[in-house]
Amino acid sequence: WLEQLSHGPFPAAPVLAGRVIAFVGLALWTWPLAALVMGWALSHAPPSFGEALRIDGAPRWRRHLELAKLARISILWSACLLTLIMRGSSVPLHLAQVPTISLQAWLSINIDPTHVKVWLMTWPVLLVALLTSTLFARRLSRTNEFASAEPPRSQRRSPDLSLVALGCLTCSATRVPLLLYAISLRNWQSLAVFLRVSGDAIVRSAVIALLVAGVLTCFTVATWYLLSVRRRRSVCIMAFIGMFCLLTPGSLVGQAWSLAVNLPFVPYGLADSSLPSIASHVTRFLGVPLINKKLFARSESPSVRAQRDLDAGTGLRAWGVTSLAGRLPALLGLALAFACLSLHEIDSSIVLQQPGTQSLAQTLLAQLHFARQEEMAAGAIIVVGSGLIVATIAAALLTRARPSD
Repeated sequence: WLEQLSHGPFPAAPVLAGRVIAFVGLALWTWPLAALVMGWALSHAPPSFGEALRIDGAPRWRRHLELAKLARISILWSACLLTLIMRGSSVPLHLAQVPTISLQAWLSINIDPTHVKVWLMTWPVLLVALLTSTLFARRLSRTNEFASAEPPRSQRRSPDLSLVALGCLTCSATRVPLLLYAISLRNWQSLAVFLRVSGDAIVRSAVIALLVAGVLTCFTVATWYLLSVRRRRSVCIMAFIGMFCLLTPGSLVGQAWSLAVNLPFVPYGLADSSLPSIASHVTRFLGVPLINKKLFARSESPSVRAQRDLDAGTGLRAWGVTSLAGRLPALLGLALAFACLSLHEIDSSIVLQQPGTQSLAQTLLAQLHFARQEEMAAGAIIVVGSGLIVATIAAALLTRARPSD
C-alpha cells in the first residue's frame, strides 16, 4: 500500500514511513538510558510521598503527575543527554536518512581518514558536549549523596499497570525485532552459515569486548573508591573526561586514535593490532559508569564508612575488604554490560578497521547496505538472542548489589 500511495497522491510515503520506523527504533534503542537517569532521581523520593496521595484518595493519573513533577529535573537531563548522544551517533541517523553534522563528519572521514578539519565542522556538537560535561562534573563533585544514608525503601510493590507498560516497552525493543527477524528467515540453516562465514569477525569482536569490559570495570572500581574517600577533585576530573568522551561523536573518537597510532614514532605492529579498537571503545564508553551515580553512592553504608574512618582504615585495602568484596557479582554483571556495549559499537570501529579484518558490527552493516536480507536476519537473530541472554545474566548479577551493613 505504500507503493500505491507513492504512485498516487503521496509520493513521499515510503520515505516518510521509513523515517517513522527509524525514529521509533532509535527511541526504543535509547530509552534505557533515560530510564536509568530518571530512576536514580525517583529512587530518592520518600515512601511517604506516594502514601500521602493514596490516603487522600488521589487518582492514579494524579499520582503519576506529581511523581513526574518531582522528577522534572531528571526528565530534562535525560532528554538533553539522549539528544546529545543521538546527534553524536552517525550510523543510526544515517539509516534513518537524517542529515546531521555528525553524519557529514563520518562521511568526510570515510573519504579521507586524515581529514582533521572534521573537528572544526562538528564544533557545535563538541561545544555542547563540553558545556554538558562541565555541568555534570560540577554537579557530581558538589553532591553529598555518597556521604548520606540510603533513603528508606517503600515496601509497596510496583503497580501492575507499570509492570505491564515496562514489559511492553522491553518486548518492543528486543523480542519483537527478534520475532520479526525469525519470521523473515527463510532457512534456519542460515544461522550455521553465518557462524561459519563470520566466525573470525565474531571471535575478534568478542575478544575486544572482553578486554574493554575489563578496563571499564577497573575504571568503575576506581570511581567507587574515589567517591568513598571523598576525593572531589579527582571525581570532578574523571566525570568531565568521561562525559565528554561519551558525548563526542564516535567517528571522531575513532579518527583521533587512528591518527595517534599512525604517527611516525609509533611501531607499525601497534597500529596493525586490536589495541586501537580497544582504546577507542574504552574512550567511547568512559562516561557510562558515571551516569548511574546511585550505584557509586551506595557502594557502602554510612555506618561502615564511619567505622572504617574510626579505625584509620583509609587505604585501598581496607576499602576493598569492607566495601568491594561483597559486590563482585555486581561487578561481573557490569562487565557483561560493558562487553555488550563494545560488541555493538560501530561508529569508531569502522574508522579504525584495518584492511582484511572486519568486526561483527561492520559485518551486519555491510549486509544491511547490500540488502542481504537472509544473512542480515541470521546475524541479527544471533546478536539479539545472545544479547538477551547476556543482559538477563547481567541484570540478575546487578540486582545482587546491596549496601554493606
